[in-house]
Amino acid sequence: MFTRKGTDKPMSRPMVMLWDVIMIVIGTFLYAVSVVVFSAPNNIAPGGVSGIATLINYLFPNFSIGNISFVLNIPLVFLGIFKLGKEFMLKTGLSLVLFTIFADYVLADIPEYTGNMLLASVFGGVLIGLGLGLIMWRAGSTGGTDIICKIVQQKMPHLRMGSVILLVDFIIIASSAVIYGTLEAALYALINVFVCARCMDAVIYGFDVSKTMLIISEHCDEISQYITGSMERGATLVDGKGAYTGEKRPFIISAVSQTEYVTLTRKIKEIDPKAFIIVTTSAEIYGEGFIESLEK
Repeated sequence: MFTRKGTDKPMSRPMVMLWDVIMIVIGTFLYAVSVVVFSAPNNIAPGGVSGIATLINYLFPNFSIGNISFVLNIPLVFLGIFKLGKEFMLKTGLSLVLFTIFADYVLADIPEYTGNMLLASVFGGVLIGLGLGLIMWRAGSTGGTDIICKIVQQKMPHLRMGSVILLVDFIIIASSAVIYGTLEAALYALINVFVCARCMDAVIYGFDVSKTMLIISEHCDEISQYITGSMERGATLVDGKGAYTGEKRPFIISAVSQTEYVTLTRKIKEIDPKAFIIVTTSAEIYGEGFIESLEK
């Protein structure tokens, strides 16, 4: 379930589905642009099934990247249906079909970039990372190794998706050096995949960045009332004790969004200019009021 920003009211199911489709379309388009414009023309295998499709297309030019990717994904899609659920695989199927359409038809006549290899690998990685990040943010995937990595993450949820995919892609990258007959192909592919992983994690976890605040003040009651009343956020009052003075000193723990953090900080300074505030960035927060997560 998702909430409207700044409220605890859930978005309607049709709105969530519409938002999912829009993000998957945009993400898949960025992904296809990266492969067609930057990666494939410069003999860079971007990892995953699209990387395998790029290598096969290089060996057999009559087979298009989009169609190869679609065929290779068929057995993985069936595996995903049993392991990851129908809704996830419906979104994945949508992305697979869109990638084939974008790569083989919509972008067929778009100019390819064949200039600086480093620029091609970096910009290709950025676009793939942004595209995959948007798709995975909406609990979907582009198939291929994404499905495998999603299954792995179910068993080990502490692993970040970008990092898992980076490990899986090493075999494909090594193969590209052999097929293209040059070590440079693998080195540029490494750059591509590394940039992709960083961008993907930034998109996925960046959307959920929030602030956890620890507030020490002599006016904790007034501050907590503002948080729970005016801001409609949760706050926990904890009994503390000063290590030096030995005096009892309560403090507040509260989680707020990035924008709410600015508002709350200003209000705290108005109530108590001497308040002591510790702020940490929280990549993910689960619970009421913070239910915008990777898993709906």
